[in-house]
Amino acid sequence: MKKIFTSLLLTWLLASGFAQQNSVATGGNATGSGGTVSFSIGQVDYKSNPGAGGFIVLEGLQHPIVEVAFPIKLLSFKAACTNGAVAINWETASEVNSAGFVIEKSREASNWSVVATLAAAGQSNSLKKYNVTDNTPFDSVTYYRLKSTDLDGKFTNSAIVAVMACGGGKPGISVFPNPTTEGIYLTLTSANTYMMYELLNSSGQKVAGNPLQGNSTFISMKNLPPATYYLRMVNGASTSPTFKIVKK
Repeated sequence: MKKIFTSLLLTWLLASGFAQQNSVATGGNATGSGGTVSFSIGQVDYKSNPGAGGFIVLEGLQHPIVEVAFPIKLLSFKAACTNGAVAINWETASEVNSAGFVIEKSREASNWSVVATLAAAGQSNSLKKYNVTDNTPFDSVTYYRLKSTDLDGKFTNSAIVAVMACGGGKPGISVFPNPTTEGIYLTLTSANTYMMYELLNSSGQKVAGNPLQGNSTFISMKNLPPATYYLRMVNGASTSPTFKIVKK
């Protein structure tokens, strides 16, 4: 929903003269040597220039303010391996004109297929919880994302959550958020034999690596430049499939 306040072009003549240029915001008064003009909500940019006969021409433009109501406020989006399937959960704090949700998955975080669709609350100012189960995750790494749609047909995608090797007695590992700006959480969701993690750049060089910290490890990427990285778990000569991580 957008509310746009009409742009107002102000042009007036004042009877004395010096050059002045300034910007003011919200509301108040803009004062020059020849007097004062009041303005309302918005930002006014004004500039005075000498004109003929000693007059000064003072021009101003009030910029519009745009208020946007987002369809949903997403609190969390998680995926975890449970008994060979992936449990996907998310929560919203509020919803405005929300139509539904689509859970999508991918092998390489680029070509997506639909796992399930759910109806949304539509209008809500309270906590809403949703869940879906993917009974057929991929053998190596499965990437998940949440697409939220509104009644106008517009949509937004969540950050990506990755789940590795869910099923067949292998350790279930999830990684989120992705893309990230600060770092990622590495969560072990079943029996684990890996001892360390390694973060590689696109050339295969290790840029970070440390022992795992129990069932949940935070990997800081704050000091790394924006790029695509690859995360893997290591136990001696044994390594896991890699997760693709995007650092913004």
